[in-house]
Amino acid sequence: MSDLLTVKILDNNYCYSKRMNVSLTPELESLINQKVKSGRYNSASEVVREGLRLLNTRDEEHEAKLNALRAEIQKGADSLAAGRYRDGEEAMAEIKERLLARDHRRVLSNRDRDVFLAMLDTDYEPNENLIEAFRLYKELVEE
Repeated sequence: MSDLLTVKILDNNYCYSKRMNVSLTPELESLINQKVKSGRYNSASEVVREGLRLLNTRDEEHEAKLNALRAEIQKGADSLAAGRYRDGEEAMAEIKERLLARDHRRVLSNRDRDVFLAMLDTDYEPNENLIEAFRLYKELVEE
């Protein structure tokens, strides 16, 4: 569908209208009509303006994220150039050590705990994986 759209442009506090030919798919035309019928918007032009404002906001947020990412990459490149870096294996070993040192009692969910405790109250024959998991669970709880 093709319609003429009147665009009001604010340029140095002077407002003027410009007509623009806009082609819409039937789905977009229907969406605009639904928005107007809902009462939230008074006209198709309001719907289009709101859509363009949202698009612009999304683009600005995307650009800000890209700029932040570029800045972090640059910081990393600068650190590397200045010789401030660590061996990957050494860094990963340190991270693993820190993770293992955390309070492991929070690792298992309440559901997991209930399953393990239910194993004590039944004649269920668990497989080796469940037996090992239960053993580890008891160790963590008894710490």
